[in-house]
Order: sequence, then structure tokens, then C-alpha cells
Amino acid sequence: MNFIRNMSIKTKIVLMLLTVSITSIMVIGYLGYRSGRDSLRASIENQLIGLSEVRTRQIQGYFERIDNQLGSLANDPTVVQAMVDFRDSFKALEDESLVDADLRRLSEWYQFVYLKELKRKTGEDANVEFYLPESQSGRVAQHRFIAANSYEEGDRQMLTDTKDGTAYSKVHAHHHPFFRDFADRFGYYDLFLVEPERLEVVYSVFKESDFGTDLRDGPYRTSGLARAAKAAKGRAGSNAVTFVDFSPYRPSYYDPAAFLAMPLEVGSELIGILVLQISIIDLNRIMTDDRHWQSDGLGKTGESILVGADYLARSAARPMIEDPRRHISRLIEHNAPADEVEKIRRHQTTILAQKIKNLATVSALSSGQSGVVVVRDYRDQEVLASYRPVDVPGARWAVLAQMDLDEALAPVTAFARSVIQTALAIVIAVTIIAMILAWLFERPIARLTQRAQAIAEGGEEVPIEVTSKDELGRLSVSFNQMVRKLKETTETVRRRNAETENLISSIFPPSVAHKIRQGDEQAADQFEAASLVVADVIGFTGLLHRLPAKEFVQILDDLMSRFDEATERHAVEKIKTLGSGYLAVAGVPTPKLDHVRRAFDFAAELVRLTNSFARQNDLAIRARVFVDSGPIVAGVVGKNRVVYDVWGDVVNKAFRSLSSLEGKTGVFVSKSVASRLEDLHRFQKTELHNQESVWLFLEELESKESRA
Repeated sequence: MNFIRNMSIKTKIVLMLLTVSITSIMVIGYLGYRSGRDSLRASIENQLIGLSEVRTRQIQGYFERIDNQLGSLANDPTVVQAMVDFRDSFKALEDESLVDADLRRLSEWYQFVYLKELKRKTGEDANVEFYLPESQSGRVAQHRFIAANSYEEGDRQMLTDTKDGTAYSKVHAHHHPFFRDFADRFGYYDLFLVEPERLEVVYSVFKESDFGTDLRDGPYRTSGLARAAKAAKGRAGSNAVTFVDFSPYRPSYYDPAAFLAMPLEVGSELIGILVLQISIIDLNRIMTDDRHWQSDGLGKTGESILVGADYLARSAARPMIEDPRRHISRLIEHNAPADEVEKIRRHQTTILAQKIKNLATVSALSSGQSGVVVVRDYRDQEVLASYRPVDVPGARWAVLAQMDLDEALAPVTAFARSVIQTALAIVIAVTIIAMILAWLFERPIARLTQRAQAIAEGGEEVPIEVTSKDELGRLSVSFNQMVRKLKETTETVRRRNAETENLISSIFPPSVAHKIRQGDEQAADQFEAASLVVADVIGFTGLLHRLPAKEFVQILDDLMSRFDEATERHAVEKIKTLGSGYLAVAGVPTPKLDHVRRAFDFAAELVRLTNSFARQNDLAIRARVFVDSGPIVAGVVGKNRVVYDVWGDVVNKAFRSLSSLEGKTGVFVSKSVASRLEDLHRFQKTELHNQESVWLFLEELESKESRA
């Protein structure tokens, strides 16, 4: 105690500040580290959970779309009639003959094309006779549509009519374009029609070696296609979809293939079986997000994997995609099964070759559970994995979203290091500050002591200079706070004025914005020569019943953004959107001599943009656009919600004409617009229900003529 009493005030202040500060830093640092560590790990886990949920919804949506399309096809009278036509005409091929040269040509195709590629991929040798169809119909069909096909391998579906005069060729020429377009449009690998008695494949879009074969006793009787056809036949009358999971499919050179099948019935009579073959490509694209792992937040090691009920991968492993040779070497180093490694090496993919069986996949597949665990993956590497089951027709798969544990917890490690470094820096800073504060606190006391001693010794009574920061210090602090608040207020006013200016510039055209700034709140003008474009996207309303609100608005926003970009290219002014409609003008608010041409070119691009957007997003939407010209009044209306709008007979007529074009799509123009553009474009007069006339732009005809 005497030691403490003998300390100077400066030393006591330093010790007091250091004790309080260091204790506080240690307590706060520990609590902050623990809270931050838990938050970071929860954030990483939630990110993986969210990704696995997204992938699950994407997989389910993929199969729901296929199920709906298959059901629509199976109940389409055109498809039913096609089944009858192909069945009867295929049977009639039994009466057709093949000369020795034809049979030799078919055998050579098997020997030098099909079996050669099979051997390259699998190393197996096979006899041509084993694969040749047993029936005459099958051999004739394979000769004329495969061996004698003038198109290259992979493009055989382009042959529509063999022109051999047979009923089958005529039926094929009639129905094949429809099925080919369907398979191409929706991304199916192949589409089959199977005769139900002998299970003969009487039609195939892509004409692989399964075409014309007997799935009951033929070379592919144990294939996925055969199992799908047999199961669908057994479920006749139930209108149910049969799904056969992915497996290597020999006619597709052992590429993974899955099949969905439905019976085709007329009343209670089974007339055929419709089968769709899907490749693994679309599912793999969903799971890898087109290799955008880092943009999905998966860093350098993360990935999402689809695992089947047999614990084999249904999507490609990221290491195999990025560096196949290194991935195979790592599998060998970690003593992966030799047959598994060989299969991966031969086919250059982990799909249906890599077995992924751990706590995560077992929990998802066997128990239908979901969660987050730390497991060892197929590389014998510890990973943080989110897992959940995904039910597809007739099967249960598992979706994994995982990341190497070291990378997943790297933010936690970095955070701990940062906390320690920061705490040390604060301790050093507090020590320095404590010494400075103690010196500042002691200095006026020392001066006061000196002055008191001088007076006690009879020295001159000199006024004591007071330098302490008590009330004056607090006043200075208050003043500084006031200055700071004033600066913040001034900055807020300036920022809000800038935001108001930016808002006016973004809502209104430059000339209109200038008038508003000058005090003209209406900014109204009369334009004697301007053109109006009114567009409506047909089919968008139907999406409301099929899509969540957020997804529906996102799709509509994407399309309208493309329309907005088109206005800039054609110097056209957007007025507003009306649900799925669009209103724009040319020649307003800046007059233009070529306003009619600009409006028409903009309208034509709207139709093209809509068609392109529909193809890209697999949507059944089309655009209907009407263009007219004449006097227009434009101005700003409203108080709380201000809008720039247009009025006039031209506007009323345009909306009336557009509503009268129900059921039609394309670019329609008024008589005045057609007459001004007739030297540049071709139009066709169209009568409306209200006895008015509009002119349809014949874009397709012009495109054909320009190509010719």
C-alpha cells in the first residue's frame, strides 16, 4: 500500500487507464469473436442451404415441365393419329424387299460406324447379326433412314421423306417435322413411338440404332427404353407417367439417358406408347450453373452435386470439369475403386461412374432428411455439405451443396486473426494515449504547485493561468457538435436536391425536365406531326397462374428492359407501360422529320425482341403492335405522382384499333403510316370488327425476298 501511496499521480492515472482498458478489450474481444464466429459459420451454412434449395426447385421444375409436356402430347389427337399411321405403315414395310446391296450397306453401317464407336468407348466386340432387327420392317426402316440417309451422323433427323413411294415414307414426311420441332424446341434427346404388341420402335426422331428394333426380344430388351415401354404398357388406362432413371444407353454410345413414357389410348384401347429420352446435359447444366461456381458463392472448391438412389452422381464433379487428369490422379492416390476410376477415365465424366455415399447422401436418400454436416467427400476431403432429398417421378435423388471445410471456415480463421491483431493494436494505442493523457492532466497541477510554492515563499502574486478543459472544454465540444450537425444538415439538403434533379432527369425527357426546372409544371406542348406506338404482349397474363409473383414480375421486367433499350436505339420516347403493354412516341418532345420511320422500325423491333425472348425463356408469348401518326398533345399531370403523358385522337384510335386486333400478332399500321412507308415495306390490308381497316406489315415475306 505504501508503494501505491508513494506513486505519482501520473503513474496512478496510467495504471488505472491501462487496467480498465485492457480488461474491457479482452472481454469485448472475446464476446465479439464468439458472436462473429457463430454468425460467419451460420452465414456460410445458410448460403449452402439456400443453394441446395434452389437446385432442388430447379430439378423439380425441370421434371414438372417434362411431365406436363408428355401429358399434353399423349392426349393430343394429332399424336394419337400419328401413332396409328406409323404403326400401320411400319407393319406394311414387311412387304418391302431389300436387295443384297441394301442389306450389305446396312451391315457396313453397323460394322464401320456404330460398332466401331461402341468399341472405342467400351472396348467390347460385337457381332453385326446380334444388332440387326429381326423383322423385315425394321431392316427396311433402318436401311432407308439410317444406312442410306444422305445426312451426316448426328443430323439424320433432317431427312423427312425418303421418296421411295411407301406408305411409311409418306406418313414420316407428314408427321416427322412436328415431332422433330418438338424435340428440338424443348431440348429432348429423342422421341419414340412404340407399337404395343411386339414393342417395336416404329418411329424415332433421331434414328439411332434402336429405331425399328423389337424391345421385347431384340438387342435392347433390357435397356432403359425397353423398361420404360414395358412399364408404360403395364400401366395402360392409368394415364400415368413412367420414369426410368439414368443409365448408360447403348444406342447413344453409352451416354447417360433417362426415359419418360405414357400409354397412347383411344377409349380403352392401347394403340401405342409415347417415350421421351432425356440426356443428362440439362440436369448437369442446372447443377453446375454453366460452371459459374464462384458467382454462386461457392469459391474455389464448392460445387452442387446431384446423386441418384444408387449413390452414383447424376451431375459432373467440379474437379473433373476443371482438371480431369488431376482429378483422376487424386482418386488413384486416395485408393478409389479401380473399376470406378477406369470408368471415369474411359468416359471422361463422373456421371454414373462416381459413387458418393456418405452421411449426407444416406440421410437424404434413405431417410428423406435435410441438413448441414461435415463429411468426407469422394476425394477423401473434409467438406461442409448441405443436403436435401429431391423427389422426381418414380425415384428419389439427393442434392448436395458443398465446399471444402478449410475454405468454408477461412472467414472464421481470418476473423479470429483480425480480432487478435486489432486487440494488440488497441492495447498499444491505449498505453500511448494513457501516458499522453496523464501528462496533460498532471501539467496544470504541476504549474499550480509551483505558483503556490512561489506565493508561500513570498513571491509576487501573479495571476494563475488556468488551462484545464472543464466547462470551456465542454462548450468547445458542444460547439463542435453544433458545427458538425450543421455540416451534416447542409450535406443532407445538397444531397436531396441532387436526388431531386436526378429523379426529374430520369423520369422526364431533357426538354421537359428543363421546363419543369424553369417553373413550367405542366410542360404542355402541341405536336402537329408525331407517331404513336402501342404494343401489347399476348400470353403474359396466362403466366400469372403458372409462376410465382416474383418470377412473373422478373420476367416482365427483363422484357420491358429490352423494350427500353430499343427506344434509345431508335430515338423514340417511352411514355409508360400498361400491364404487359407498352406506349411510346416518336417526334415528342423533340420534333423529328422521320418520326414515322422511327416509330415503325421501333415497332418491328418490339416484335422481334418478343419472339427472341420467348424462345430464350421457353414462353408462349407474342407481340401485337399498332403504329399511327398525327397531332399529339403531351404534358405533365398529377401532384403526388407526376407522369408525362400524351393525348389526342391518334392515341384513342391506336388503343381502339389494338383492342380490335384480338387473336392477331405482328406490326399493324394505320392507312396514313402505310402510305408513307409503302415504298420501303409491304403491307396487307386487314378489316377490323368495328369496320375500320388497318395494314399488316408482311415481315416474313420481306425476309424471304431479301434472302432470295
